[in-house]
Amino acid sequence: MSPAERPRFSIAALDAMVAPSRAWTIIATSERALSSVSTPSCAWLASQGAYSIGVIIGRRALETIMTDFTATVINRTTFSYPWPDREQVFDQIKTSVQYLVDSLGAGQRVRLAGIGVAGPGDLHGWETVIGTPPGELANWRGVDIRARVAAETGLPTWLLNDASSACLAEMVLGIARQHRSVLYLYIATFIGGGLVLDGQIHVGAHGNAGRWARCPCNNAPGACRRN
Repeated sequence: MSPAERPRFSIAALDAMVAPSRAWTIIATSERALSSVSTPSCAWLASQGAYSIGVIIGRRALETIMTDFTATVINRTTFSYPWPDREQVFDQIKTSVQYLVDSLGAGQRVRLAGIGVAGPGDLHGWETVIGTPPGELANWRGVDIRARVAAETGLPTWLLNDASSACLAEMVLGIARQHRSVLYLYIATFIGGGLVLDGQIHVGAHGNAGRWARCPCNNAPGACRRN
């Protein structure tokens, strides 16, 4: 949006717009006296306005992270494993989420928005990449991860591919905020990616939009294969 296209609001109009959010304690303001009228001099997100939990299902570890409304991490857990056994992963998600919820005060728990889960797709296809015994990951095929986490925790749950999740975080909090369209590369076991077009993240019909390549490396120095 160019400077000419940006809306211009009076102080009174802005005050009227943020007033409901102040009542919900989502927005905090400092005030100054202007003649006989008190008007906000600045406004910002109230850190205790809402809380959320992030779950990262990785190939070697599970992370759960509690953040406040300003995206500040206030608590976290990490659980390592040789490979992501399905039932062990879901049991640990339930345990870790409960620990994070219990760490909040009663007044904070009612502000818990839900859980966002990030993880690579096709977990059942990782066996040769991470060296699991044959068949150990087969029971991930067809599992509705979002529905299972929601059932285990009783909290609203959203699921997004790990590369798209990283792209979304960069779009909201990182340098990608400066651009309307971005191709984000996520270099890990695979070269993944996320795609932002005109300020909106695109995941595609199967959640793989922006996936740039698949190039797992084996143990031989400098040796890679494409599949």
